[in-house]
Parts: sequence; structure tokens; C-alpha cells
Amino acid sequence: YKGVSSAEFKYDFRDSKYKLIEINARPVGPERLFYTAGINFPYIAYLDCVQRKSLRVNSYKTDLYWISNFQDVKEFFKGRKLKNYKAREYFKPYFYNKTYEVPFKKDPLPFIAKLYYSTLFLLRAFLNRCHISIFSADTK
Repeated sequence: YKGVSSAEFKYDFRDSKYKLIEINARPVGPERLFYTAGINFPYIAYLDCVQRKSLRVNSYKTDLYWISNFQDVKEFFKGRKLKNYKAREYFKPYFYNKTYEVPFKKDPLPFIAKLYYSTLFLLRAFLNRCHISIFSADTK
């Protein structure tokens, strides 16, 4: 395989270590983080695959945070159940240089769509947990 790929890690509060989640052979959500940091992977891939040129990245911004608005809320509530979880770690990125998974200012439609589907997901999970069905075919 030759092309863009990324590895996804997740922080495990139970043992304070990062765990490999998956490797994707395609651009993924945090692509905005790399671009904000000054690394344009789509352009680098274009140069490599189409023009057969390589581009060396000599510098990039550090101390940037990528915020996934909806996933972060879910992780916040999951993390609260753990002994060594600190709420200030959850809020820390909001006070520093950051980029959002779904930016709102320039194009609110993706944010609204994500909010809609996330709300449906949470509502279904809540109703399932309470053993409530909103479909007449499911009731007896």
C-alpha cells in the first residue's frame, strides 16, 4: 500500500497509557489537526502520487489540541467513573490552541448534522437502558 494512512490511539485512564485502536488506510477526522499544525497531508500525497515529488516537513506547530465535541462529552462521563480521572484534564484543551473535529463558524451544517445524529444515538441508548420502546411493533 502507498498513500495516506493514520493510526488511532486512545488514552486509557485505568493504566495511564495510550492504546492502539486501529490503522486506517485513508484520511481520518483528526486531519484538521495536522492541517492546523501546518502539515497538509492531502497535498503531500498529491505530490507523491501524481507528481512523483516528495515534500519534507521541516517544522510544524506543537501544543495543539483536537477537540471532538461529541466524543469528548461521552469520554468525560465515562472518565468520571474512574478513580484517577481529573475533570481539569478534560477542560484543559479548551483554554489552549485547538481545532475542532466539526468546526461551526464557517459551515454550521456538518455540526448540526452531527448534533442531530448524536442526539438520536444518546436517546436510543437511554431508552434501551430504561427498556422503553418507541416503536409500536416492539411493544407487547
